[in-house]
Amino acid sequence: MVIRFVVAAVAALLLSACSEPVLVPEAGPNAPGFSYRPAPRSPAPPRVELLSDRPRTSAAAAGAIDSVVRQKDVFEISGWALLARKKPRGVLRVVLPPDVEASVVDVRSVERPDVAAATSDDANQWAGFTVTIEGDLPREAGVCVLSRSSQGTFRLGGSDEGLCPA
Repeated sequence: MVIRFVVAAVAALLLSACSEPVLVPEAGPNAPGFSYRPAPRSPAPPRVELLSDRPRTSAAAAGAIDSVVRQKDVFEISGWALLARKKPRGVLRVVLPPDVEASVVDVRSVERPDVAAATSDDANQWAGFTVTIEGDLPREAGVCVLSRSSQGTFRLGGSDEGLCPA
């Protein structure tokens, strides 16, 4: 009986002590050491070239196409490539099937801390990209993306082998 009373009393003390946060540091503008820092600015995006012919020179594999999202009259390619940190960042060569007429609408640099961590190189923090292309890419059609920068020339994983150099 005494043991039950002690257990109940200890549990009641613990629960009442937990009714307010314990050892939670202050946050926000009034917290010690708080300072406003501007959000990191994305570097200039890479230049994008659209090709309809398969390039002749082969390239080592590095980088990846994460997705190709098709919508009516526009498609978007997202992924990451080994690009230079500063301008000029490099070139993304997008190889499309010969019957696809297209033009680049927008290119954005995307922050990729996962790539920087995986490569153990902070220079790859902004390795991500999103390219929006105006044109109609058929469902069964693939794309090939090659990157060229001061880090080298590479073929991105997920590229259509029929469009990429052998």
